[in-house]
Amino acid sequence: MRIDALIVSARPSEFELGMGASAAAMANAGLKVGALDLTRGELDGDAVPDVRQREAFEAGVALKLALRENLHLSENDLFDGQDAVTRLIVAVRKFRPRLAFLPHPSADPIHRRVVELTKQAVRRADSANVKTSEKGSPQAPAAPKRALFYRIDSTFAPTFYADVSDSLEAKLAALGKYRSLAKSAARCAELAKARAIADGADAGATYAEPFHAESPIIVNLADALR
Repeated sequence: MRIDALIVSARPSEFELGMGASAAAMANAGLKVGALDLTRGELDGDAVPDVRQREAFEAGVALKLALRENLHLSENDLFDGQDAVTRLIVAVRKFRPRLAFLPHPSADPIHRRVVELTKQAVRRADSANVKTSEKGSPQAPAAPKRALFYRIDSTFAPTFYADVSDSLEAKLAALGKYRSLAKSAARCAELAKARAIADGADAGATYAEPFHAESPIIVNLADALR
């Protein structure tokens, strides 16, 4: 399946907090949006990985994702070798996204590592000299045109905001699927709404989500003024 956007996250529930409403907005607009969790969150609180993965699937349904997959890496795997990069290359070539979304680097070393690994994988996925296969079939080179960064717990000056006034409820519904996180899930939903209100005030919308780009973005002014 070729998708329009691939959202990469370290653990289930993280991308929903950072850009769940934007994912729902893209899906509602007819785009194919996929999410790729690198780990099952084994070291994240008291959540049972198998339960957390089922909840992630339910959250994906709430956001109308075209796919939700997990690479089943441990958090130690992210630091221990090349296997994580190879699995990411296979995923990028399998789904051939036009756009990738990554967690903005923060104080969390896992988030920084996810960014490093994904950047390596994207560079190598576009090279014909790097050979990979999926289900026994050779894969052709492929890479997204651009990577954008969403916020989880970092602070950054946004390159732009996405107006999510019509899709915030889907994000809150998705976060509510993580019942195994108990009180922290409710707290995440409260935090998500408060952030969306504050970001919306900055952006001139009811609710908004911020994004960062490392390279300039070209805007069609005629579209922007509509």
